[in-house]
Amino acid sequence: AGRSHHTLLEFIVDKFSSRAVSLDPHRAIYMAELGRQQRMLGQVNKAIDTYREAGDLDPSCEEVVLGQVFCQLDAGQIEDAESQLDFLSAIGDTMSTNVLPCLCLLRAMLSWRLKPRDVHGHISALNDADRAHFQSKPQVIADITQVLDSYARLDPDFIMGLARQYLEHLALIKSSFQMSSDDDYEDNEIIDSDSLTAVRRGCEILERIGLKIPGMLCARLLVVDAKLCTGDTDGAQRYLEATCGAEQCATAQLLLARIWLAKAQPMAAASAIERSIACDFRIRENPIFILVKAQLICRIDGNHTEAIDLLSTAIRKPGVREEEFGNTYIRVTDRASIFIALAKSQANCKCFEEAQSTLAEAHERFRDESIVITRLLLASAELAVAQNDLESALRLLDQVDTEESSFLDAQKLKAQLCLKYIRDKQQYTQVYQNLVNQNPQDFSHHERLGDALMRIQAPEAAVNAYESAHELAPRGAQKKTKLAAKVGKALLATHDYGRATDSYIQALQSNSGEIELRRDLANLFAKLRNPDAAIQVLTYTLSPAATVQHDQDEDNIIQLAASSSLDQLIADVQTLLLLADILLSTENASESPIDPMMTLQRALILQRIILDKVRQTHSSADVSEQRKFMASICKRCARLAKKRGDYEFALDNFQAALQHDAIDAPGQVELA
Repeated sequence: AGRSHHTLLEFIVDKFSSRAVSLDPHRAIYMAELGRQQRMLGQVNKAIDTYREAGDLDPSCEEVVLGQVFCQLDAGQIEDAESQLDFLSAIGDTMSTNVLPCLCLLRAMLSWRLKPRDVHGHISALNDADRAHFQSKPQVIADITQVLDSYARLDPDFIMGLARQYLEHLALIKSSFQMSSDDDYEDNEIIDSDSLTAVRRGCEILERIGLKIPGMLCARLLVVDAKLCTGDTDGAQRYLEATCGAEQCATAQLLLARIWLAKAQPMAAASAIERSIACDFRIRENPIFILVKAQLICRIDGNHTEAIDLLSTAIRKPGVREEEFGNTYIRVTDRASIFIALAKSQANCKCFEEAQSTLAEAHERFRDESIVITRLLLASAELAVAQNDLESALRLLDQVDTEESSFLDAQKLKAQLCLKYIRDKQQYTQVYQNLVNQNPQDFSHHERLGDALMRIQAPEAAVNAYESAHELAPRGAQKKTKLAAKVGKALLATHDYGRATDSYIQALQSNSGEIELRRDLANLFAKLRNPDAAIQVLTYTLSPAATVQHDQDEDNIIQLAASSSLDQLIADVQTLLLLADILLSTENASESPIDPMMTLQRALILQRIILDKVRQTHSSADVSEQRKFMASICKRCARLAKKRGDYEFALDNFQAALQHDAIDAPGQVELA
């Protein structure tokens, strides 16, 4: 039932479990099952009473003992649960093997709820529970024949609980949702590789259970939430539309709103929020819904006063100020996000005392949560900046320890303060130089130093930083190629075209198929008025479907493109458009062996194929984006045809452009 309140209450509890207990009130196992279902409904106190009665009937019943510990953890009775688990571990040899996965899961839940959290103990216990459950039931996972029996042995509710515990580690991963709302200076890097592995395992389990039991929408929604929180907004949107597209579900629409918000598209997010209300009015009581709505009001209307009212309501909701488990559980990072968003809105309304009070309360409530405490320090620093108290801001940022996960964010904010407010370029770059000095073997610190130097227009020094980063980067990594491109761009900024050319050529010798590098090198050759070299560099990367030949018709091109991936086709189109620009920029374009118009038409055919592929596998937003790009190619063909005097062909292409982007005002003017 996926813990559906209606299904559990109206059918299973009332019609089956309660009836079974009434027919045989002396069977502890029946009463334990009733207690389990009451706990699923969030009726923890009722479940505790039921388990107590069951324990009086049979103190040795394993289901009763385990159920009591689950309830103690849900009720926040951590010490009682810990002592009970110690007792169960001591007598573990006398218990049946069927309860081993539950024992491991309980140990994991306890590890997470201890203060401070035992992160590695949590992962270890979860892995034990994972192995104990799935290895003991390989035949269930591999081949489901007896449906009801297999579902019971698979125990989807246990698997969901296991996956949810794995996904608790989303709190240790920088979230795109947090980044879009709170931490605009973050670059969405992963904090903890073990936590990332745990999250991935949780997603694998959820995707598996989603395939076995398609009706468990909650499993699919959790996968979407995980993808969103790890910064994969496109993946989250694709998975949501592919697996939950037909579902009229308020939670799915709320997730979609968060995705749009992370993509900086507030109007689309606002539409999703309205649809979520239409699906279920009760979603308005969800603190995360209130947080998203408040952020949208700030983004769209700039109405921070209304946002303050909304967020003040959210803070009073169950599970926000005080951590609660069960059905009102809210991830600690989301709880902190509500406090931070409220403080920001208060600061924007110049209510600085109220903002300080909000953050002070958050610091007190989350003082044992290292996961969010540094985010609160950063928010306090931003508040000090808003009050023009730069000294306090810098002092707060210096409090972030080098071992903290948000230390890098603190340094980035400190650098921004130095550049934007103190206007000291030397102090700005020194922040990044200090990062390099602390860990000179970390290539990413050298890269950040190079980026900072480029930002203050010091390309000569940036070249050295990028070259150091390139040398330290792992061999074969995609990052190494990007760093080579940055070295080339920095050399271009110094007008050292010879070294820039050598840098690109050297990088291409080890990464001959790297399209981005080839485009940069082609642009460089074009600047140096060497179009032949630029054309040669670009044509090398084209797939057979994109190679411009006079004797190929559209059907032949489509057949060749069938074996190309979507990414390859997109790269081909971008390369063809750059090739057309270079051909048109040459003084004797008419004498070139490649016709610019034929190049643009080939790009148009490939873009049509891309559009068909995107329609099948991607979101409506992706389709709209590709249609606009198609319209831009049509307009380029039309302009070139008009320049050549072929007005009929130009008219056809302008009309085609408007079919793909009807609201394109410049295109309408050109057509007229």
